[in-house]
Amino acid sequence: MLACLINDLASGMYRLILARKLMQLKRHLDSYLQNEVAWILIALLTVSALPIYGQKSNTDQELANEDWIRVATDDGVFSVEMPSKFRMMHFDETIDFYREQSRYALSDIRILSSFENDTLIRLEIYRGPASVARAFFDSSTYSRMRRGPQIKGTGYTIRQLRQVSTNFFSVAYFVAVGGRVFVLTAASRNGETPEIKRFLDSLDINRSGKEFGPDEVRPISKLPLTKVRIEIEADEPIKPLKDASPQTGDETQRLPLRIIAQPRPGFTAEARELGVSGKIVVRVQFAKDGFVPEIRIRRALPAGLIQQVLFAALRMSFLPRVDNGNPIDVTRNVEYTFSIY
Repeated sequence: MLACLINDLASGMYRLILARKLMQLKRHLDSYLQNEVAWILIALLTVSALPIYGQKSNTDQELANEDWIRVATDDGVFSVEMPSKFRMMHFDETIDFYREQSRYALSDIRILSSFENDTLIRLEIYRGPASVARAFFDSSTYSRMRRGPQIKGTGYTIRQLRQVSTNFFSVAYFVAVGGRVFVLTAASRNGETPEIKRFLDSLDINRSGKEFGPDEVRPISKLPLTKVRIEIEADEPIKPLKDASPQTGDETQRLPLRIIAQPRPGFTAEARELGVSGKIVVRVQFAKDGFVPEIRIRRALPAGLIQQVLFAALRMSFLPRVDNGNPIDVTRNVEYTFSIY
């Protein structure tokens, strides 16, 4: 900053000296040329010497670009741009995803979330069979969203869901490529924002893989991780949560937590065999950046259903609560009901 100020001062002194020299030049030219010609020459010289204001310098453009980064799989098959301020969770262990009577083994699960300018940007990555993308797409989780046109590429198909309402706009992409399943979700209370368009338009899929320069992309496997806190408090009585956020006199300045997608947990084969039924209650922290950093299990059931609930809760997409223009963290109890029909 100090160096830039010094350069600006030096540049200003240079322009002042130049202007004086040009006026001296005019007086000499007046004796040889018409006044109009002299003034035209001076104007041209002056304009060419002055900087062009209103345009960003290279440094300003680089700073603007640093607000977003391109993340990619290690093989370069998949890449997309995201805001540089995000949080990511990662699970190495294999999780069984149940869809009706089908079971899918998922591993190397990564979920990236960001919320800026009232826009949720979210990327989910799973290592698993391509059929999982269709299972996610067909899930009743997104039943309120309308199916958009498919986007076909070489060896892959992007399925999309959209929802436009008076409360929010949301879009979700589902695609399987390179042995992985990707789910891209974007939402905002202000319609289709420039951030949503940039996120989706930047999606790049190259089945043969693509080599990027070291400064062009960030490998997803090298991104910083945020640990999710999971605790069991099933022995404690469940009480309704009171809203501890500050109260304001103007209700129009408060935007409530808005759930975009709430996945349903699968019913494990073991639970079906044992005839397990009942409710699992979890207390979920919905953070101001669209991330789920903490889950507390308040009421549990056996036969692997807790893992199914945790997997469903972590995958929830939402617009955080906003008070007076500032997103805030809130905590809510979420119930999941299991029964055999």
